[in-house]
Amino acid sequence: MRLLITGGAGFIGSNFVHYMLSKHSEAEIVVLDKLTYAGNMSSLKDALADIEFVKGDICDEAIVKQLLKIVTVSSTLRLRRTSIDQLRVQLPSFKRMSSGLTSC
Repeated sequence: MRLLITGGAGFIGSNFVHYMLSKHSEAEIVVLDKLTYAGNMSSLKDALADIEFVKGDICDEAIVKQLLKIVTVSSTLRLRRTSIDQLRVQLPSFKRMSSGLTSC
């Protein structure tokens, strides 16, 4: 099983990465994260030897397409917590994000 986990350096994503590695040691995990205020490489420090990390934005269609040319993915998970204040900023970018996910 090969997973692409976006937002994997955040609280929810990094905990999911650690869970998957502990329960499914055969899983190949690729983490795509923009590393903004919520994403932190220290959340993944114990997993870095077992995952592939790509710094990038899910809204960047070119990065997503390039990643999918290199990586054969069986599942994609987008893990992100959103506050109500962020919704006002994110709604206009939904179209860009969905074009990136369409690449999957």
